[in-house]
Amino acid sequence: MIAMDKVHSIRQLFYEQGKSVSAIAAETGHDRKTISKYLDMTDFNTPEPKKEDPENMCPKLDAYKPLIDQWLLDDRKAPRKQRHTAKRVFKRLQTETEDWSYVKKKYKLNMPFLVLSYPAKASALLSNAA
Repeated sequence: MIAMDKVHSIRQLFYEQGKSVSAIAAETGHDRKTISKYLDMTDFNTPEPKKEDPENMCPKLDAYKPLIDQWLLDDRKAPRKQRHTAKRVFKRLQTETEDWSYVKKKYKLNMPFLVLSYPAKASALLSNAA
């Protein structure tokens, strides 16, 4: 992003003095795509940060968090190549738990996050169990 005074001068050169985009690019030293971008721009405010989507929050995973925590803590003692990946956690949860539903959860324990997801077949079971 360039400073607003530069943007103002670019827009002034184009709209008031009638110079072409390539002439402005040669004069200012900016790329012609940058010049076009600021000429086409109508709103110079930065976009508001996106609020976290409530669908990304998953209370259904809360029952499994202690189990996953234990696996990840045990993994710290294991060699690097033998630690759980997100895919392995997913498979292990599928085999070791009875009720399963669609969940996407970013789960952090001072390690790279895991994205856990599973099929929606048992969503009614978990929603009724809660």
